[in-house]
Formats: sequence, structure tokens, C-alpha cells
Amino acid sequence: MDKQFLQRLISILDTHLSDEQFGVKELAREAGLSKSQILRKIKAFKNKSTSQFIREYRLKKAMELLQQNAATVSEIAYRVGFSSPTYFSTCFHDHFGYPPVEAKHQSIMPTPSVFVDEVADRLPEKFTTTHSNKRLVLHFSLVILLFLSASFVLFFRTNNDKSGMEFTSPLTAIEGENKIEKSIGVMPFMNLSGNREFDYVSEGMTGAIIDKLTRLESIKRVVSFTTMSTFKETDKGIKEIASELGVTHLLEGNLQKAGDTVKIVLRLIDGIKETYDWSEEYISTWEVNELFQMQAQITETVATKMGVELNSQEIKTIERKHTDNILAYTYYQQAEFQKNKYNKVGFDLAEELYMKAIQQDPSFADPYVGLGCIWQLRGWWGLHKEKEALANSLHYLEKAIDRDPKNKWAVGFYYIMSFWYNWDFEKVEPFFQRMQKEGSLHKVWTLVDYAMKTNREFTALQFFEKEILDVPNNPKYHATMIQLLWVNGMYAECDSILKEESKLFEDNRLYNMHAAKFYIGMRDYEQASKYIEKLEFTEESSTFDKVAYCWLNAFLQSVSGSQKKADEYISQLITYYYEMVPGSPGWFVALYYSAIGDHEKTLEWIQKSYDHHEVEMSWLHAEPLLEPVRNDPRYKELWHKVGFSKVIPFVATTIK
Repeated sequence: MDKQFLQRLISILDTHLSDEQFGVKELAREAGLSKSQILRKIKAFKNKSTSQFIREYRLKKAMELLQQNAATVSEIAYRVGFSSPTYFSTCFHDHFGYPPVEAKHQSIMPTPSVFVDEVADRLPEKFTTTHSNKRLVLHFSLVILLFLSASFVLFFRTNNDKSGMEFTSPLTAIEGENKIEKSIGVMPFMNLSGNREFDYVSEGMTGAIIDKLTRLESIKRVVSFTTMSTFKETDKGIKEIASELGVTHLLEGNLQKAGDTVKIVLRLIDGIKETYDWSEEYISTWEVNELFQMQAQITETVATKMGVELNSQEIKTIERKHTDNILAYTYYQQAEFQKNKYNKVGFDLAEELYMKAIQQDPSFADPYVGLGCIWQLRGWWGLHKEKEALANSLHYLEKAIDRDPKNKWAVGFYYIMSFWYNWDFEKVEPFFQRMQKEGSLHKVWTLVDYAMKTNREFTALQFFEKEILDVPNNPKYHATMIQLLWVNGMYAECDSILKEESKLFEDNRLYNMHAAKFYIGMRDYEQASKYIEKLEFTEESSTFDKVAYCWLNAFLQSVSGSQKKADEYISQLITYYYEMVPGSPGWFVALYYSAIGDHEKTLEWIQKSYDHHEVEMSWLHAEPLLEPVRNDPRYKELWHKVGFSKVIPFVATTIK
């Protein structure tokens, strides 16, 4: 490739620089070449892929604009063809070795690092596909999401804006100023009381501080308690943890309880500089007013030391007491500790403790939320009949909402269960629309499931750009992203992300189930079998796990030529169905028959799933494996009966 041809490519890129959709195919078309021809030419001259050439040119132009101080970081990201400032910041840092905000202070541009080729350049041909216009609109955003997830392998360096507006790395400038967006992770407080019975106190205090920090708008990201719990016994250093979480600060501490006295020692650490910014000791009596006052004081001090200014409403919010009864609060903390063990014994003990908390203070909303949660899990895991579990869960969640209408956990569980179990579109849809209009969908994480199953894929995508950054090592969220990509027909991206993450979540059952199901849909039975073989079946497994294990192994045995073994698994599923075992066994019998091409049996078992009002029927509109029967009148009739027609039109699409 001579300089004249190279200049021609650059001229084409300049013309389309701000067009985020302008990629390899478009450049080849404008240059009058095929994709393979332009790739060979660029490889010969630059030793890089076409997509890498395009991306590095965009970054070069961004560097020029940044050094000229031409606009804010976000504005420049859009000017050079990035639809996400987060992805732009990540690419820029990887390429130049420092974040965009430092660009104007750099007099010499370092040698660029080598980029990994984009998805389209490294996927096998069997995963290429055509999409509807709607899917083309989603394509670029989903590719960005793919790379955000893949970057977890190299540690997340991005940040979640709780307001739901824009996502930038912790080092990205705000509106062009040299400010750093504040973010924090609260390490689990160590219990130094010498008594493991007080573990619930340290966990409860950690959770309370996280909850209060989350309510401060000026702190753009507070890592969830669930994520921080994974670092409870880590050997990682502070800088590594901060880098992995993508936060500017970490709060660590220890707690001691002796009699009616509680002492907490805290240290605030600058995660970037790896220096201690502040350390202080707090002593309180085990009395509810004192404890809430101490939590508020800690929150205010931490925020101040981070350079955050609190307004009067925020101060009022973090000083709010959930209960005036110390015994009720103690029982609640003990119940949370037991619930978080996520087993039958823990649930039973938690229920008893939640009820004791309510007896002490019937106006205390949080124990009702806990009861609603464990009853939902009992139904899901088959510890109780599904209908009984649903009724109890909704009962307690309604009581929680009556006492605290803004409790996001109560609201989230209540509406998603109304969708899963009752197919109550008329209740859920107005709430969904209101939250979407207010820009508050991110506050009720369960709504992503509703959006994904009711033809609002882009809304679901926007949610996951937030959630997967906030909880980068949660396999449940990555499993859901596999579903999201597949539902949108983004097969190549789904395949790529599974290959990127294959070692990260190989021990997680839910992740392996969804991966196996995806490859069944792609007819890549070799890959499907790898994930199915990772599944283990034990008596402790939930009924949902047992049901999924049976249908996946039935399919594996069938395609392997062992139909007798396949029939044994299906026979077990059918037994589960007639015994009314939770986990939607009828639904998965239908998926098995659809996967092996028996469409009559598929429709028969979808009807049976409907007859038992199984939870997985909520997937009826979006399930890719049911594509072959979607045009059948019997399918359409069931689609109407479930209630989808109340919120979306029926479209018989074809996913190729």
C-alpha cells in the first residue's frame, strides 16, 4: 500500500469521523475494495487489522483535539465516532497509557500499544448473520457492551453514574474541568471482637455505610455490598482492588463489640495514589439512636474527606432512622446475616429473626423486605410450593411498600414477581413506563428482565451498561448479558464474549446453563457439550437447577445418539411436571422438543406449561429456541393468553 492509498483511506475516515456506525464494511465500500482485500493491504503495510487501523486513527484525532483543549472529553469522544465516553476512555488509556484528561499535559505521544482486533474480524464465519433495522441500531451499542464486559478480564477501570445519564472512568473530567469523579468501595469490616457471633454486627455496619453512601449524588459510584463481600478474605493489594473495581477510594476498617459498646476504626484510602487520606476511631453504645447517628457521622465524614459537598436533603436522608427499637434492629441484622448464607437453614433462621424484629417494631419496613425475598427464593428453589411462596412473598412486600414506598428492593421484587408469577402486564407496564420516563429504571434492577422479554431490548442494554460496570464479577449479570445478546440476534458478539469469559465463571451453574443453551441454538453441539458437562447435580441443588440439568443433558444425549438416556432425562422432567415441582419443567420439555425439531411436541408442552402457569412462560415472546413454531396459530393464541398483546404487537420474526 503506497502513501497515496493510505491518504485516501484517511480522507475517507475524516469524512465519516463522527459516524459511529462507519466501520470495516463501510471503509471497504468507500475505497472500492472487498473486506478481505482492504485487510490484506492494511496488514501488509501496518501489520494490523482494518478495525484496529480505524480505531487508532480515531484515537489519534482525539489526542489532537484533547491537546488543543477543543472540547470536553465526552464531546470529543462523540466527535471521533465513539458512542460511549466510557469505552472511549478505556480505549484511550489502553492505547496511550494514560486517561484522556491527562492528554493536554503530555508533550510527547508515547508509542501506541497494540489493540486487540474487534469482534467482527476474529469470529468464525458460521456466526455471521443479518439483522433487522432495529438490530442494526442496537449492534454498535452491544459491541461496546461486549468490550466493557471483556475488559473485566484485564480489570475494570470504569465507573457507574448512579443518575443513569452518562458513564465515564474515575479519571474522566467533568464538563472539561480537571475534577475527578468520586467513587468508592467499602471493604467488609473485620470483626475483631474475638467472637464469631458478632459477624452480623460487622456485616450490618458495612451494609449500612454502603447504603448511606449510595444516596449521595456527588459520589458517582458506590460498589454494591454483594460485590464487596467477595473481597472479604482477599490477598489482593489496595491498588489492585481499586483498579479492579474502578473506584477512586476504598474504605476499610475493623469493628469490636464488647458488652454494650461498639468501637469502629476506619481508614479512607486513595485508590489511585495508594495513600491513606484519613483515619479515625468511633465509639458508640449499642443503642439505636447512637448507632444511626454514628453511621450518619461516618458517611458525612467519608464524603467530606473525598471532597464531596452534601446538601441539606442528603444530610436529612442519611440521618434518617429505620427504627427506634434497638432490639428490632439487632434482630434484623442477625436475620440478614442468616439470609445471606443462601441455604434452607439460613432462610429458616432468618424468617424467625425477621418476625422477632417485626414484633419489636411493626413499622420497621426492612424485615418485611427480607421476608419477601426469602419466600421468593424458597419458591424458586423448590423449598415450598410455588403458589404458596408467591402469595407469602407478595404479602410481605406489600407491607414493606406500605411502610416505605421508596424502598427500591421492595418495589423491585414486587413488580418483577407480579410479572413472573402473575403475568400481570397491566400492573407492571405503567410502573415500567413511569420509571423509564423519570430516568429511574436503574433504581429497579429487576425491570431489565421485563424489558428484555417485552421487546425493549435497547432499554435492557442501557441498564446492563450500568449494572455490569457496578458488579463486574457477578456471574448472574454476565449470564443475563448472554441472554440479552442472543435475544437481539447478536450471535457473533455472544460467541466472542463467552470465549473471553470461559475461565472466569466456569464454576457457576447459571452461567454454564445459559452458555450451553446459546450454543444449542447455534447448533454448535461441541461447545454446548463443554458447558453441559460442567453442570453438577446434587440433592442441595435448587429445583430450577435440577430441571435445567435434565433438559440440557437430554438434548446432549439425543444428539450424541444415546436416545435411551435422553428419554430417561425427559421422563424425569415429565415426572417433575405432574408433581408440580417448581422450576418450569413443562417449559423445558418444550425447549427440548424444539431443539430436536419435534414441533408438534413443542406446542403440546408449551400448552402444558401454560396450564400449570409456569414462571418461564414469561419468556414466550423472546425465547430464541421457539422461533420454529412462532408462526403457528397455537403459539400465537398462547401468546395472547399470557398477556403480551396488552403491551406489544405480535410479530412473527425469523432469527437466522
